[in-house]
Amino acid sequence: MKLVVKAAGEKICEVLNKSLEEGMFPTGWKEAIVVPIPKVRGTIKVEEFRPINKLPVYEKVLEIVVYKQLIEYLEKNNLLKECQSGFRARHSCETVLQCIISEWKREIAEGKMIGVVFLDLRRAFEVVNRKILISKLEGYGLKESVLNWFKSYLDNRTQRVKFNGILSPPVNVDVGVPQGSVLGPLLFLLYINDITEVIKDTCEIKLFADDAIIYTAGYSSKEISDKLNEKMKKIEKWLKINRLKLNIDKTKVMLLRGVRKKVMEENFRVIMQNKMLEVVSEIKYLGVIIDKNLNFSAHVDYISKKVGAKLGIMRRTGASMSSYMKCTVYKAVVAPILEYCASVLIGISKTNVNNLQKLQNQGMRIILKCNKKTRIRDMLEALHFTSIDERIEYNVCLLVYKMINGMCPSYLYNKSELVKHRSAINTRQKENVYIERCRSREEQKMLLHDGFKMYNKLPNDIKKEQRLQNYRRMLAQHIIRKRECGVGCM
Repeated sequence: MKLVVKAAGEKICEVLNKSLEEGMFPTGWKEAIVVPIPKVRGTIKVEEFRPINKLPVYEKVLEIVVYKQLIEYLEKNNLLKECQSGFRARHSCETVLQCIISEWKREIAEGKMIGVVFLDLRRAFEVVNRKILISKLEGYGLKESVLNWFKSYLDNRTQRVKFNGILSPPVNVDVGVPQGSVLGPLLFLLYINDITEVIKDTCEIKLFADDAIIYTAGYSSKEISDKLNEKMKKIEKWLKINRLKLNIDKTKVMLLRGVRKKVMEENFRVIMQNKMLEVVSEIKYLGVIIDKNLNFSAHVDYISKKVGAKLGIMRRTGASMSSYMKCTVYKAVVAPILEYCASVLIGISKTNVNNLQKLQNQGMRIILKCNKKTRIRDMLEALHFTSIDERIEYNVCLLVYKMINGMCPSYLYNKSELVKHRSAINTRQKENVYIERCRSREEQKMLLHDGFKMYNKLPNDIKKEQRLQNYRRMLAQHIIRKRECGVGCM
């Protein structure tokens, strides 16, 4: 398309505008080609293939135009719920995890426990009822030609399967949002947007696309389970009305509490669809293992196993690769595992930090062909790497900067305030973030306390920087300078 824009750009623009003006989506652009990709070797069953949906390029161009206008309308009128973090600008797995962890730690510090239900929707994107979706779009204020365009976009869609170079006959697709499309994820968010209306007063809900958690706090397991059971009945009713199905076997519950908190777990029973949900002590949510005590030891073990497997491959194939190639592989395959949601690891035990550092040390020795006597600092300087502690500090200070400057969701932005905004007195701490008092050391091990303290220790010229790109560079240089000066040396 980029090659033909100069020659046919005006005609393409004319087609797009005509589609939007008349509220009609081109029929020829509604057919999808599904290419099954094997998940494992020696695939036999259909479930062992991953379907990849390929849509016409022209359709995606038109969808991008509509998406930009629709998301601008939704954000301007605050129609998307604050608790939804999926497929939205400035939202991420990290922001929602930091939000819920901060809330949970504060409740635990007050002597409470938190009951959490991790809902698992079955094939959520593929079972969306299109008539219900259109009625919801109308409820959000989409009228006349705009609503007609979405009706035309969803109606009479077909798909064909391409396997071994052979195309199957076309089949009508009457349900679901188009897979692999630009608009599909946003339409799904609007479809489940009103689920929050059934969760009020006694419970909270957080959404990341179709990943939903419902939680509540209380002083006894029975109190918590009673609150959750009341809401589960309403959730069941909502799911039935909206034609969505719950994967009951994968829906789990967890009771979070302090390490010293004694609890009668037999009183903690959450029932859904006439079945008691399984109570677990740890669960993977948005790529992070959350355990009942929020110490993240299980997550560190999970990271260690994944990184250990990748390093094993690098070690076996290292003889045939140069140091440059091994470094490239490390950055592409190993580093992202250690980097993922790194700010969540703030406050983890020194033992867990050391375990992760040992893995990084192994990787650096594989790249540089060093022995165990080589100093860690020398390897870090040779490869221009930062240690695990330094990466956590970098990611924490980066997230706090985004909170202060409105580059993150409102549920985090509203939890930060500069000292100069709380007091008219001009002090040396005016560029610092105000830190509320915490009841215990365990409560302090979170972004809103230890994270703010990390940020407050930065020089004022870094904190005053307005451009994110410059802040990133200055922050990285500051952390490296600290190492060179012997601050926190290993």
